[in-house]
Amino acid sequence: MPNVQVDLYDSTGTILLATTFTDANGFYEFTNLIPGTYVLRFTLLSGFFFSPQFPVTDPNVTNKANPVTGFTNPLILAPGENNPYIDAAEWQPVAIGDWVWNDLNRNGIQDPGEPGLANVTVELYEGLTDVLVGSTTTNTNGYYIFQNQLPNFYYVRFIKPDGFQFSPQYAGSDPTKDSDAFPVNGKTGTREFTSGVVYLDWDAGLYREMADLAITKTVNPNPVRVGHNVTYTLVVRNNGPDTAVNVRVTDAMPSGLEYVSYQASAGTTYDPTTNVWTIGDMANGASVTLEIVAKATKTGVFTNVAVVDSDTYDPNLDNNRATATLDVITGAKAVTVPMQPTGIPIGFMVVAVLMVLAGFLIPKRE
Repeated sequence: MPNVQVDLYDSTGTILLATTFTDANGFYEFTNLIPGTYVLRFTLLSGFFFSPQFPVTDPNVTNKANPVTGFTNPLILAPGENNPYIDAAEWQPVAIGDWVWNDLNRNGIQDPGEPGLANVTVELYEGLTDVLVGSTTTNTNGYYIFQNQLPNFYYVRFIKPDGFQFSPQYAGSDPTKDSDAFPVNGKTGTREFTSGVVYLDWDAGLYREMADLAITKTVNPNPVRVGHNVTYTLVVRNNGPDTAVNVRVTDAMPSGLEYVSYQASAGTTYDPTTNVWTIGDMANGASVTLEIVAKATKTGVFTNVAVVDSDTYDPNLDNNRATATLDVITGAKAVTVPMQPTGIPIGFMVVAVLMVLAGFLIPKRE
């Protein structure tokens, strides 16, 4: 490093004896010194820090400057001795960022109009030991940064929020516009960061898991007479694009009907006490059916609504409710014919009389 000031002090470190500056290659020297004890002091350049003092066992390749004061330990020069190993190491902090975005079209590319995601946790790891160095969260615009880091090997790990998945890694041809997170664990690759590097290109695309659930409901026969059974048929379909987690349907029985039985798709159950149909997870494109048999107990018009829900974000709530209206009418009454005391219906008696009369009135042929 050029232009670093180096001061030579007496053994107490209080009397300044000489000052020099490093050359273009970072070298300096004090010549024609008399034998004795000396102390050196190195001055940090603006924005630099000292490396740890004596970090390795070889004294010839270590930083001799105290990281706080810049002074070396006292050194003794014997007559005729030349000591070219009093070195100092300075470094500039490393900065690492940068953006987590909502990949609305799931293509792994930072397209215009796609917003940043706030409050996403990002962790910085030492690349050769997997030691956690620091943790932060993205700001309201989706940006994050780790500042004042030592030059080293690093990688970052993005923690996906609940309900989100990572976009494809390294999509497209522009590395500044892609997602660097490995979809399985959210980690980037490891790379070396030398002194002073500002690297703002570790990005992650995330997209929200979503499942468009739709429900239909019918009732047959309709209308129905009191005392007869009807069947409600409910069909739930996952229109995707992702798996719907923990799907359930609530469908309260109207007051004018009495539960009889049900038949549901395999793996699903209906509880007539709570009126909840528990479906579970549904893959994209899957559909399930529930048939509920109920008995009409009184006349009237009865409407009930079935509602489907899940733990997965649903982008379209308009098709999550289905309504069925049932008309229950009075049962058919029996029709009776009055009987004569003889037990013969009066209608038959009238016909018989007319036939007899006809026999008297119509002339017979000889």
